[in-house]
Amino acid sequence: MSAIWYPLGKKHLMRGEVALHSDAIIAILLSNAYTYNSTHEYRDDLTGEMATITLTSKTVSDEGVFDADDGIFSIGSPATKAAIAIVKDTGVASTSILLGFVNEGFSFGTLVSGSQPVHWDDGPNKILAIS
Repeated sequence: MSAIWYPLGKKHLMRGEVALHSDAIIAILLSNAYTYNSTHEYRDDLTGEMATITLTSKTVSDEGVFDADDGIFSIGSPATKAAIAIVKDTGVASTSILLGFVNEGFSFGTLVSGSQPVHWDDGPNKILAIS
């Protein structure tokens, strides 16, 4: 799995506006209607949202690696999954900060509906890592 930081999300983290271990952090499954853009900053920049899960049992290691429990997306209408966005959820799309973008692994590019499990990377980078 490959996860990258949204540059403006990293800025918010460095300014102390995001606490990965205590803020509401969600994962949003995105269809191929969304195209990553490094200037995207808030959830209202996303298109093609398919499903959302709240990340639980979040941890941040001494090495700056963010992890959480695996989860299951519940997808209504069939769509082609393309990526996952990691977001600080404020409850308002225009203030919910985009943090990370995952576009490898999870059989991206396939048509899905129903329950879609997400198993975060068990390697050294987990969900997101400061590097």
